[in-house]
Amino acid sequence: MGRDPPDVHDAIFLTLHARKGRKNGRRALQKLIYMWSNHISSLEDVDFKPYYFGPYSARLAMAVDEMIAFGFVDETRVKGTHYNKFYTLTEDGKNIAGTAAIEYQREFDGIRRIIDACDRHNSLKSRPVPNVDMLHYMLSDLPGTRADKSPASTIKGARELGWKLTKNGIERGTRLLEELKLG
Repeated sequence: MGRDPPDVHDAIFLTLHARKGRKNGRRALQKLIYMWSNHISSLEDVDFKPYYFGPYSARLAMAVDEMIAFGFVDETRVKGTHYNKFYTLTEDGKNIAGTAAIEYQREFDGIRRIIDACDRHNSLKSRPVPNVDMLHYMLSDLPGTRADKSPASTIKGARELGWKLTKNGIERGTRLLEELKLG
């Protein structure tokens, strides 16, 4: 008898657990779970759509809110130009995440590999960001962009979605995708 695949809550637990001690902003969490859902295991009912900061899942945002309400995740708001939200696991959340890391060892290793590569490429910082999630979305999820992967075509397509990709960002993002064997 096989185990159930991880769901969106498991993905959040494991991603925050793998990033312990690091800043876990809203955008970084969306980016990492997007990469998870495309390259570790699909997550039921978690669809990503183009959004201002890259692929965004309303279901993922709702799952984070649910985990806050259940007391598994703490949210810290930092006021700047806008409120920035950061997430950490509570003690109960850490206990569940530790158990999930054992049950879903393959997936946990996969998200740690993605996080480590993103850290090496400075991809989870707010600025500068190679926008690897946007680049991946443009090259694999968006109809009509697979045929022409030139930087000019990718930049143009990104602009149509309201995203700003640069040639330098595309080059950096491509290196990260290649390192992860995702490009």
